Amino acid sequence: MQNDKNDTRKHNIEILDNLGYRHLGNTQVFKKNNSYILSPAVKKNTQGYYWFDVSKKNLERMNNKNFLMLARIVPDLFIFEK
Repeated sequence: MQNDKNDTRKHNIEILDNLGYRHLGNTQVFKKNNSYILSPAVKKNTQGYYWFDVSKKNLERMNNKNFLMLARIVPDLFIFEK
């Protein structure tokens, strides 16, 4: 189960890497210059629903910053919010 969670967390992360965004530690936050993206990865659960959770700590990191939201959905879907 842990491997599955790690695979989901890293899913399509190379897209952000290729755009020049740097992953900030073990968070859902990516940074390029003064631009931030909050990017959780999402996978269908056993009942067939999609959900993700954004930690309070990650939201606090975004406080007073302009940021974008990009949900990376397994296998290859995305939700982008400006």
